[in-house]
Amino acid sequence: MVSQHSKWKNIFGEIDKTGSFDNITPRTTTSADGNLIDVSPEFIGVNWSTSGGGAVGIFETRNFTRVKGDFPLIYGHSAIVSDLKFSPLNPFMLATSSDDGKVKIWTIPEGGLKEDLRDDTQRFGSHKRKACLVAWNPSVKEVIASMGNDHDLYVWDITTSEELFKIKTEDSMFYNMEWNRDGSLIGAMMKNKKINLFDVRNQDATVLSTEGHDTAKIQKMGFADGPYIYSSGHNSKGYREMRLYDTRNFSTMVQNMKIDTLQGMLSNYFDEDLGLVYLHGKGESLITFVEVKDGLIKQGNTFSSNAQASSVSFFPKRTMDFNQSELARAACLCKENIIYASFKYPRRNQGYQEDFYPPCVIGESGLSLEDWKQGKSAEQIRKPITDIENKFKSEPIIFQKKVIEERKTITIDVLQAENIQLKSKIEELEKEVKDLRAKLENH
Repeated sequence: MVSQHSKWKNIFGEIDKTGSFDNITPRTTTSADGNLIDVSPEFIGVNWSTSGGGAVGIFETRNFTRVKGDFPLIYGHSAIVSDLKFSPLNPFMLATSSDDGKVKIWTIPEGGLKEDLRDDTQRFGSHKRKACLVAWNPSVKEVIASMGNDHDLYVWDITTSEELFKIKTEDSMFYNMEWNRDGSLIGAMMKNKKINLFDVRNQDATVLSTEGHDTAKIQKMGFADGPYIYSSGHNSKGYREMRLYDTRNFSTMVQNMKIDTLQGMLSNYFDEDLGLVYLHGKGESLITFVEVKDGLIKQGNTFSSNAQASSVSFFPKRTMDFNQSELARAACLCKENIIYASFKYPRRNQGYQEDFYPPCVIGESGLSLEDWKQGKSAEQIRKPITDIENKFKSEPIIFQKKVIEERKTITIDVLQAENIQLKSKIEELEKEVKDLRAKLENH
């Protein structure tokens, strides 16, 4: 199928010039394929390079800074951190997994870390080998999933550390895992080149499965709109590509599209409001976006900068600066700093454009834990972006035009005519005064 161009192809990217986070020492590789950086509306978490264990650095999103020697960190793992994720329903809560087999929950104090944080809020320790990936449920604030090298997929209640569900996968680990929009299914790209969908509340576990990309290189999947699943990886001819699947006929690929010939593994971020997938390769200076909507992949555009990023993380849609027509913002983890890349639609006039911002997810739980365990599902709670508190919002510039009166050109002829009229008027007034005086004397 020949791909069409997206209506969003004119989106452009730019590096935020207002500031950055400098002099950092991030970890650039892990034993798993988890995040090296993750963001919430309040904080940025960074997998920190330390010796003798794993650590995480925390930054306030709007407090640009240069790291000093006494910079406080989260310490709590005896081996390197393999993945880190902020809760989508609590911007102060961070989950980490580690090669020590532990999964931990951390509560970040308001205002960030003032000293090292060593006391975790909760911990889970059932993985027999390395704990590789974590994923928060998008609808139920108490639920988190983790996956390890033991091929076990766990679902936990974070309030009690109770193991809610456990799935023993086939003899293959995950490249990535992701909950669908209502938190009823987990999708995973497997190292055996298969895409699996799991219903963790069902003992049958695997709901659907299909073949992924041709090569054994790292590949990842995500949930698009409606019944569609997308994936990114390499084909047998060396091209990086995207594929699209319909879960109603999962065995047959709907469409594929070549991206480029670069060799880095692609990470994906899906803007569910606009149907845009942003793709970034590890160690690259490019971010490519394509439209994936209504069962079609459409060509978008590519943003290129001078900064090579080992990992990127996108902010929730509710934090976009809608007065600047900002559609996406990414925190890019580079060798010694973190910078922001902002994606905007070109507009002549500043201010809110309603058609760019359908009601977006507000980050509040839409379902109780008990209802979810009983098999119920619920859509995420949404509001107009203008009704949500937003620390990134700028005020539009209002231009007031100064009114300048035009000067009229007056000729000699016009002045002489006006002079004659004035003299005639004076003569009339003098005659009226003379007549009034005569009347008063006679009276």
